Amino acid sequence: QLWMVDRHHRLRALLELDRQSTTWAYVIAELQVDDRDAVLDVLDQRGWLYLFDGRGNGPRRPLELPQSLMDLDDDPYRSLVWKLKQEGLIKPQRQIPYHEFRWGAWLRSRPLPPFSSRHLNPALIPARRLVCSQAASGLPGWKGDGSKCR
Repeated sequence: QLWMVDRHHRLRALLELDRQSTTWAYVIAELQVDDRDAVLDVLDQRGWLYLFDGRGNGPRRPLELPQSLMDLDDDPYRSLVWKLKQEGLIKPQRQIPYHEFRWGAWLRSRPLPPFSSRHLNPALIPARRLVCSQAASGLPGWKGDGSKCR
């Protein structure tokens, strides 16, 4: 049995574009348990579960997590963070699970105009300022107020 611990939304987007797509993955651990509850307990203990929904509500119980990629909630703040990463304003942190969601939760707590995953533009200018600010310095991948943030 295989479990994904990261890149769920990227794979979901790929599946939405083409259900016959091929992609690659890598194994990070082999667990000695097969029962869903036991696996979820191990993943939770290792910090490999993100127990908040697409609106930032949670934490939920591990058993309430979607069982299919297609059942994942859209999180517009996570989409906003992805865009900011693409622009080079946030450094990738491949070894820190769910770091984009941490940034998203932080941005969710800041005043931003209404936006959606399909329409990020209203929030981009203020979000750029926020992720470059000293207030964001404790988040993984913060790049500071260097030239990329000006």
